[in-house]
Amino acid sequence: AWVKTTREYVPGDPGRAIEQVGGGLCTTIDLGVARKTAVIAVEPTDCDPISAQGWHDVNDGKWHLIAGVLTGTSLQSYTDGALQREAPFAVPVAETSSITLGGQGSVFEGLADEIAIYDRPLTGAEIRSIYESAGVPCDLYARMWEYPDTIGRGETFSFTASAYNDCLAAHDFDEAVMTVTGPAGLTKPLYDGAPISVPAENSMGTQVNLPVPAGAPTGLYTIEISLYRTGTLIDSAAAEVTVE
Repeated sequence: AWVKTTREYVPGDPGRAIEQVGGGLCTTIDLGVARKTAVIAVEPTDCDPISAQGWHDVNDGKWHLIAGVLTGTSLQSYTDGALQREAPFAVPVAETSSITLGGQGSVFEGLADEIAIYDRPLTGAEIRSIYESAGVPCDLYARMWEYPDTIGRGETFSFTASAYNDCLAAHDFDEAVMTVTGPAGLTKPLYDGAPISVPAENSMGTQVNLPVPAGAPTGLYTIEISLYRTGTLIDSAAAEVTVE
């Protein structure tokens, strides 16, 4: 499905399903948006739910293609033609004729288009072809991962910042900037120099260490990493952390 939303994540808020197959006890397959990213979730016949959640934000007000695939041995989540996450999954799902669009209870807030359900698992190449046939240019993704949800004053907030290239050609960036907003703010250049080329279907990352001053105000902060090329924003990724 193609989706367009600007809904911000609220802690404790459930995911918003775009298409739901089933809906009864242990017969549900959901494709939707949760915590600002695409997710496919399954509650199979053994009633033990499992999900595969992507990492690239889709709540930026732009159109994104999201897809969920049950391969028979795994659960896959795709965003904009790129595999985001894969989880082992081989439990059968009960057959059902019930299909719900837009969710039940937790209703999807935004636009959805070209919703499709297939009777077979699509390959990664097929999903990428659907995305590229829409004429959407492929470029680098920014990603932040391996970070804590809370940090104490006087400690160091560490995370990995990466530039992902799921395209079929190399792409480069020449500037990376970290911005911190919340009870206190900070803007810090991470890189500014000659273009760094990220090969096709590859990634490049580094660990970032941000000391939290002992006197820093407590509260919720947003840390954002932005990639630029000749002064133009390519992509950004953000994470929230609570300073205690």
